[in-house]
Amino acid sequence: SMRESGLRTLADLGQSHCIVAICERCEHTRRLHTGKLIAVYGRQLSIEELRRRLACSRCRCKPASIRIVYTLPSR
Repeated sequence: SMRESGLRTLADLGQSHCIVAICERCEHTRRLHTGKLIAVYGRQLSIEELRRRLACSRCRCKPASIRIVYTLPSR
C-alpha cells in the first residue's frame, strides 16, 4: 500500500515513478505525468487526494472507481 511504501505525496513519487490511473468500471488506463501534476497541484498533494480529483475521461466515472498504481519508469 502507499502508506507501507512511504509514497504518500507527489513529492514522494518525484520523477522516479510513473503514475497510472485505471478506471475500475470501464478499465480505461491513462498514464499521468508526475511533473505536470506537480505543476498543477503542487508537490504536497497526497496520492489519495489526487485519486479523489480524477474522473475517467472515457466513461466519466468519478473517483470511487479510479485506482492509482505507480511503477518505476521503463528504461
